[in-house]
Amino acid sequence: MYRSAAILDAIDRIPPINVRNYATARGWALRPLPRRRFWLLNRPEEDDLRQLQVPMDRDAVDFRDAMLVSLERIAEQEDRRLEVVLSDVLTADSDVIRVRVSHPDSGTGQLSMNDDVALRRGLKRAIAAAASSVVNPVKHHPKMSRSNAVELLGKCRAGQTERGSYVIKVACPLFAVEENTDHHRPPFTRQTSILLMTAVSGLVDAIEQSTLDQFLEADKAIPKVSSNLCDALVQMHPDRERGDLEITTSWASDPTVDAPGPDVPERAVIKSDYLHEIERVGSSLRPYTDEKQIETFAARVEALNGELDADRRRAGDVTLALLHPDGERITARANLDHDQYAVALQAHEAFDLFVSLRGRLSRGPRVSSLDRIEFFELIQAPRSTPERE
Repeated sequence: MYRSAAILDAIDRIPPINVRNYATARGWALRPLPRRRFWLLNRPEEDDLRQLQVPMDRDAVDFRDAMLVSLERIAEQEDRRLEVVLSDVLTADSDVIRVRVSHPDSGTGQLSMNDDVALRRGLKRAIAAAASSVVNPVKHHPKMSRSNAVELLGKCRAGQTERGSYVIKVACPLFAVEENTDHHRPPFTRQTSILLMTAVSGLVDAIEQSTLDQFLEADKAIPKVSSNLCDALVQMHPDRERGDLEITTSWASDPTVDAPGPDVPERAVIKSDYLHEIERVGSSLRPYTDEKQIETFAARVEALNGELDADRRRAGDVTLALLHPDGERITARANLDHDQYAVALQAHEAFDLFVSLRGRLSRGPRVSSLDRIEFFELIQAPRSTPERE
């Protein structure tokens, strides 16, 4: 059978031990073969005679052919495409999170740039929320900047999009976070992946079974679902009228770490119809205060939507990309007076000019809002700045 150059190139790059570990983690039994330069594995079921012969040496004459046969048998047994199995084997040291978009525009494997950016930022935010909840299980994280969460995100790797509508993936290395680990607990990455899938799946099931209030009541003791996670799920949806998301996880294949039990879901589908409920849950988990704090921000001016008045001076709405003190990028809208709008116009027209402002931020799942703006001044681009879309 013809195989593309990309598949053959990927096979040439596979560490053979990754294939062995991947197979054993998924039920293939290793059979001892002393003095042979390949690993022999088969299915333990008596009526299953399929075998794998995984070569140990890349420089073996038949390495590519033998590896291809083994991977095709694994793909057949799992009822998955060879390309997806190959991707998981190449990232066998990582829990791989995939998000598949079902959307009329995604059938060609494409999304608008804005939707792609929102999808990726939302997934990053969801992983950060889950990691923060592993460290500190609360209903709302004012900041998602705990050292373990930041270290994990810094080491996650974004993969290429895959076939099957529009699929993005993030590989989270199993041992990304150095820790004085309790040998009775899985690594921090695995705890994060499990919490993410358990929380999302539980939330979806509760919406579908009309048991949302009971689910949230049971979740109060050690919260898995946070307002931050709900906001991330809403942000990930490209179109709340038409788009559905499927989140799946492939577990890292490491013989020293047990795979999650059957009670841990590997798949959750978030239909666009559920977004209103998820948004409502996020709002209920976010603490309410009558008077929000006035904060200082650096911001890039993203868009100007003001109008001219009778004096031919422009004022009104602008869209800002705020650089929050904890490093999070926040999209916010503000209504500016004439003088503030003139400053915003200068910043928007110049690449290296930003604004410094003080105001009251009201967070939203997609777009936040700013009011009570006390000052609005030009500054040079700060060291860490949000990218202009």
